[in-house]
Parts: sequence; C-alpha cells; structure tokens
Amino acid sequence: MLSAILKSDTAVEMCKFILNNAQIFQRFETVELKQTVTEQQINQILNVIELNQAKARHLFRWTNLRFIVPELLTFPHSHTLP
Repeated sequence: MLSAILKSDTAVEMCKFILNNAQIFQRFETVELKQTVTEQQINQILNVIELNQAKARHLFRWTNLRFIVPELLTFPHSHTLP
C-alpha cells in the first residue's frame, strides 16, 4: 500500500518539484539565517542606543539643574526659607 502511494502521480510530481527547486529552498534557508543574524545585530544596536539615550538624559538633566540652580551645589546650605 505504501509503495502504491509513493509511486502515485502526485508523489512523483512532488518529488520532481522538490528536486527541481532544491536550490531555491536552500537559498530561502540562507536568507532566513541572514535575516535572523541581522535582526539580532539590529536589536543589539538599538539596545546600545537606548542605553546611551538614558545616560544622556540623566546627564542633560543634571547639567541643566547645575546651571539653572547653581546654589544647589554649594555645601553646606546656608539658605533660609522666606
């Protein structure tokens, strides 16, 4: 019974299709692999950018605060509230 299925016209056509298009399937695999590697590299780049943006925001806030309210940096505070 199995041999009858394997020798059927459909099975023969499927086998021919796979053999004739083996190169295309191999190229699809290669493209998928490259896409996965590229996606990982892009994610690494985006993570570094995000980390650097967070550091830059922190530094920017601290720098602005220092220039806007320089008396906050003098110690000890001798200010009295009005």
